[in-house]
Amino acid sequence: MLEFITNQVIERKGDNVYVYTREMIRWHKEQNHRILFRPDKTLATILSIVLPGTGQIYSGDFKSGMNSILLLGGLYFIGSTLSVTGFIIVIPFLYRYYVGGILNARQAAEAKQKEKQHIFYLKMMEVILE
Repeated sequence: MLEFITNQVIERKGDNVYVYTREMIRWHKEQNHRILFRPDKTLATILSIVLPGTGQIYSGDFKSGMNSILLLGGLYFIGSTLSVTGFIIVIPFLYRYYVGGILNARQAAEAKQKEKQHIFYLKMMEVILE
């Protein structure tokens, strides 16, 4: 597959490669093949919104995801067992770590995508230069 793509790039001298790759990405998605754009940053964000920490785990940052789950769970537990005043004190911390976890999940997914794309491009260059 990689050799076929690089041959297409060489044959077309870069013309219409973007259109070609969009069509191939669509075909690979329909075939349920793994593609370069996973983890999806939008899905990671949604997962973190629904259940804090899951977006980070999905993005491959297990340690940060578990930290988020335990920290927010602990803060929620402390806030719910205290009086109303105690809960009001905990709310800013809950908000800060909740939003931070969402942003962290998105950034982790973007970093993982870039890493996978970099590896792919290196392999493509090896084939081209052989």
